[in-house]
Amino acid sequence: MVEVLELTPTDQVVEVGPGLGALTVELASRARAVVGVEIDPACVKALGLVLRDHSNVRIVEANILQAPVADFLPAGYRVAGNVPYNLTGALFTHLLEQPRPPRRIDLLVQQEVAERIVARPGGWSLATLGVRVYGQPELVLRVPRTAFLPQPRVDSALVRIIPDTDPALPKADLPSFFRFVTPFFQARR
Repeated sequence: MVEVLELTPTDQVVEVGPGLGALTVELASRARAVVGVEIDPACVKALGLVLRDHSNVRIVEANILQAPVADFLPAGYRVAGNVPYNLTGALFTHLLEQPRPPRRIDLLVQQEVAERIVARPGGWSLATLGVRVYGQPELVLRVPRTAFLPQPRVDSALVRIIPDTDPALPKADLPSFFRFVTPFFQARR
């Protein structure tokens, strides 16, 4: 997964849910700065030990859905991570609605959700529209469930979103836009 992130030595990355730090160590060896946002206090403690030799990493104990992500790093930051599948939609929305959204988002999500997010017209869901108002999603990599220990029940996929610098709708109009379109996706026919 790390190779497809295409990190450079000048990149600054917010990692969603570093867990025990396997991805964090790889990010730290490739990027200038990494801020890991982890909700589990036990993982935060373990990360302190795992990452003690990486001066370019800072761990923030917080719920990513409530964290002011744009405040962690200067403009031009990126977001990466392997997210809990139940947070995918809310997380993409939270990241894309930051006052300074990331310049690129690479998240490993449930494959079925990834396919909905990148669907072509005619196969769109509210999730597809919810992401496309902010930028263009791309399914970059499929990861079989057998690649993980413990093995989940579903396959995963890496979704990349490059947020538009000039979004299709002003942020102030988005709540009323979603109130308008949501009923169309609840009654598809």
